Amino acid sequence: MMHSNPVTEITYSRKYAPLFNLTTRYCIVMGGRGSAKSHAESTNEVCNTFNPDQLTLFTRYTMTSAEISIIPEFWEKVELMNYAPIFYKTKASVVNKQTGSGILFRGIRTSSGNQTASLKSISGVTRWVLDEAEELTDETIFDKIDLSIRKKNADIHVIVILNAPDEEHFIIRRFFIDRGVPFNFNGVHDDCTYIHTTYLDNIENLDESFLRVAEGVKEKDPEKYEHIFMGMPLKMAEGVIYKNWCRITSYPSDLYTWYGVDFGFVNDPTAIIRICFDKRSNSIYLHEVAYLKGLQNADIANLIKQDYRNKKTELFNDGSHSIAYHHERIYIDGSEVNRDELSVVLKAIGLSPYYQSLLKQINSIDHCLTEVYCDSAEQKSIAELRQYGISAYPAIKGAGSVVNQIQFVQYFNIYYTSESSNIHNEQKNYKWLVKKDGTLDNEPMDAFNHAMDGARYGIFTHLTRNGYEYDKVLGAKKAS
Repeated sequence: MMHSNPVTEITYSRKYAPLFNLTTRYCIVMGGRGSAKSHAESTNEVCNTFNPDQLTLFTRYTMTSAEISIIPEFWEKVELMNYAPIFYKTKASVVNKQTGSGILFRGIRTSSGNQTASLKSISGVTRWVLDEAEELTDETIFDKIDLSIRKKNADIHVIVILNAPDEEHFIIRRFFIDRGVPFNFNGVHDDCTYIHTTYLDNIENLDESFLRVAEGVKEKDPEKYEHIFMGMPLKMAEGVIYKNWCRITSYPSDLYTWYGVDFGFVNDPTAIIRICFDKRSNSIYLHEVAYLKGLQNADIANLIKQDYRNKKTELFNDGSHSIAYHHERIYIDGSEVNRDELSVVLKAIGLSPYYQSLLKQINSIDHCLTEVYCDSAEQKSIAELRQYGISAYPAIKGAGSVVNQIQFVQYFNIYYTSESSNIHNEQKNYKWLVKKDGTLDNEPMDAFNHAMDGARYGIFTHLTRNGYEYDKVLGAKKAS
């Protein structure tokens, strides 16, 4: 695809031609590294602003200040085409002065949390570009923004740009697997334009060092080459122990919380995992608090205390009134209440009988009295954590305990927060060992298991201490 007006010519693979003249609502642009996907789409959006009544919402899941991240990348394309005098830019937008059409740059997740609601409220959007879409793992966020792009009497386009993720990503499942569309398809199917490119489609714009790296990976690790450079989704590794775990964007606030810890120091990270359990749905929720090398026991204690106090905790909710604790503050029906005034406010709304119970809960959070289950081989560290005010306990172990506990964990529905990148990575790669004959052994690998072990310690020990018998859980698992 070529654009030569007014001076500078920018050349792309012919595969990108449909991007500049979309006829479908959806467009999926997927491929490998070095294929100029984002570059082509940025150029496309520059061109689109020359059409009147156009407003593009350009998002990434995480975006630092737009003026120091994405806008400089975009402005580079404007200057390449010698369009700079025609545009003006602000901290988070670019506008074509000839037509008034513009582009808003936003992050879906900011330092203060998810801002889906504010993105949905932007009126007049005709195009939504989701760049680096592999980072967005919550399909409900995609749906909420997608369904808000609906300006009347306008051509609406949703353009998704991504490096190939794994086959479990909702974009892959929804637009490829469920529709029977090949991953490297170029064409139109069911109101969606598919564009798949690789570095081989952009080879004239790549330096020799990049090409040498690509060819080296091709020779040494063909599977990695297919994924990273040829843009093919990554298959679930054979023998993965924990399957069908799901990423979520919010952690329950109304469930009892505890922790699991796998100690490390020089060569291995210490993994601190926050855990809660919903008996109604047989679901366990995980959040990665820390995954760091070099942590002293005092550091571990402080990280747990800080996380426990900062986590939003719902103390009371009867449908009429709610009381929550968040960042060491008390909120009643969403409004902050001074601790000294708590009894007065509770009396005013008829909740005085709950005063002592609430104080007990708040005191428990203030002093981090929840259980922390740790690797029982580290008795000295457990003792030190107790000296720092942590209710630390050794995890239950025994002969054959690892396999037994894995089977126990497999019985539950497991969800983990989208920020928990190491939980995500380990879950995808934690596998059973392979025997010489190629069959799977009944023994897990000793790798990708720091967060997995921390979660297992906490899940198995806490639930069995609180009435969940291993034999009954295993029996229910086999029956299902």
